[in-house]
Amino acid sequence: MAGIYVHVPFCRKACYYCNFHFSTNLSLSGEMTDAICLELEMVKEQFSPTINTLYLGGGTPSVLPVAALKKILSSIKTNYPCKINEFTIEVNPDDIREDYLIALKGMGVTRLSIGAQTFDDQLLKFINRSHTAKTVREAYTQARELGFDNINLDLIYGLPKSTTRLLKKDLDIITAMRPEHISIYAFTLEKQTVFGNWAQKGRIHLPDEETEADEFELIMDYLNDKGYMQYEISNFCLPGYESGHNQAYWTGEPYIGIGPGAHSFDGQKRWYNLAHNKRYINAIQSGILPQTIEPRTTQNALNEYIFTSLRTSSGCDLGRIKREHNTDLSTHVRLHDFITNGLLLKKEGRLILTKKGKMLADYVASELMI
Repeated sequence: MAGIYVHVPFCRKACYYCNFHFSTNLSLSGEMTDAICLELEMVKEQFSPTINTLYLGGGTPSVLPVAALKKILSSIKTNYPCKINEFTIEVNPDDIREDYLIALKGMGVTRLSIGAQTFDDQLLKFINRSHTAKTVREAYTQARELGFDNINLDLIYGLPKSTTRLLKKDLDIITAMRPEHISIYAFTLEKQTVFGNWAQKGRIHLPDEETEADEFELIMDYLNDKGYMQYEISNFCLPGYESGHNQAYWTGEPYIGIGPGAHSFDGQKRWYNLAHNKRYINAIQSGILPQTIEPRTTQNALNEYIFTSLRTSSGCDLGRIKREHNTDLSTHVRLHDFITNGLLLKKEGRLILTKKGKMLADYVASELMI
């Protein structure tokens, strides 16, 4: 399994919580499309596996016209051996129109990821989203009517001004819509954002850790009762609808990231692109790949695997660690404590987080790292 991720670094508005690389100035979108296509051609010598998954993310890929998306797809198919079984595109609800959806379907898109974030209009306005709850419902319904049968909806919990009551309402609404996949993330305060600035000035206040933990437990219980499997800490799906592309990240499969700020992993080394639109374009046009290689030691590789695998429902394979890293994690000094305290379960040679453990996933993983 190998995938390509294309980062489209444009949005119509800047959400107040987001620190991803993007710009609200779309004037470079044409040059960016050409640069992305050129980078795809330039890096093909670095990456040879057959491509099984495509993921267009950002930013907001749906701000690009269909012609630009088709150009990117053509470049992928021209430069890489492809056997694509999952093709995801992230879309904002207010970008969805019938002709656009029909074009995506014709391009072979199999999976839509719609950024809902919340279904409370006042909260949507507060976080500077460009859509309403009604827009999300209409976009979702239209996508269904046009034949999309694999849809993800994104939610965020723990936002400033949000409450547990609003979270319950969001869960009621989203499960009634019955998407195949739900990604639900805890709000993280990032310094280089509007909310980061407001927090420094005391203009916003965040839920305490106990409230956030209670809400995460509510999410797990509620979605499980509605038939959704938690196959990764922040990702839930109906049986058989796991995101194949994202699973590659968590299981250490190779993937290539194209576009400014995108990250790549070829199975041996990791690298990332310059996160600056104009300088990225200039470098690509000059025949230079604006890449920075990340040093990756044997210890780094082991710790990456521990951290990412523990986030998944299949857990951490002790046998794989012993084979690939010559390390017996079962003798780790903290392991017995975590099992005794009900944070970890050892099952068929794997370490799996319990429900209690999922609420402390990062802590448990960091303590087990070598």
